[in-house]
Amino acid sequence: MKKVSKKMKNMQKLLLIMLGVCLLPDIYGQSSGEKKSPASLAIELKNAHIWRGIDVTHNFLIDANLKLTDKTNMFAIGLWGATTFTQDFREFDYYVGFYKGGFTLEIWDILNFSGKNRYSAANPYGYNTEKAFDYSAHSTGHFVDLRLGYTFPQKFPLHLGWSTVIYGRDRAWIPGADPDDYKDRLYSNSRYSTYVEADYPVLKSNIVDLKVGIAGVFKFRDAKIDGQIIKGNFYGKSNGIVNCNLVASRNFRFSDAYSLPVILTWMWNPQANKTYMEVAMRVIQF
Repeated sequence: MKKVSKKMKNMQKLLLIMLGVCLLPDIYGQSSGEKKSPASLAIELKNAHIWRGIDVTHNFLIDANLKLTDKTNMFAIGLWGATTFTQDFREFDYYVGFYKGGFTLEIWDILNFSGKNRYSAANPYGYNTEKAFDYSAHSTGHFVDLRLGYTFPQKFPLHLGWSTVIYGRDRAWIPGADPDDYKDRLYSNSRYSTYVEADYPVLKSNIVDLKVGIAGVFKFRDAKIDGQIIKGNFYGKSNGIVNCNLVASRNFRFSDAYSLPVILTWMWNPQANKTYMEVAMRVIQF
């Protein structure tokens, strides 16, 4: 009898979870007279996690977004987290936001525990991501992302976004006296790496919605250590285009109270010469 691979086992888990969610009773619907809750929750199942031109993980994962909004829907605080079934990737984020018309302003505190980022004896070039409350500039595994966005009115629904890493893990470094100890590293100044994006919906239909996007990166300051300039920024080896994408989505409605949005994302990173694909299913949303 053939041995079942880990990926096949993860696929089986994913299908079982999907089946269970689809068979849930309609407990998430609200009657027309029911008071709206200030809290919202969205849970997704994904085959991978790609972000800003980066292949964060290519294993199956689950992510959750818990959001609390005020009565005006202008202010919000939230938690976003994710983990793969194999535990090789974990992330825990906090965020606050302001929303007015098509304008958004958010500040995210991001802590990524993925294997290639996590410091250990086996990975001395990782970051100190195990200490959740370490915010020291030269040792923290966190990074703080300031995000601005604007979406034009429906006649021309172009979305523009600007994100700058304003604190944390946006520093270059070189090994110190002990190359295996992150505490001995020599760190540069913060680079204030910035990600600028634009996307536009090119098709809306009963079958599928399509959106195209493009994004580039640059840094405000060179990283310098003892007068030496270290090349690169938070997203890659140089300034340039890191994300060209096509997003296809459809909302499958099973009843008046339950629907299943499915989002497929194809992403090309010209700078890294890489391509990625992500499939996401929003199994719970209320």
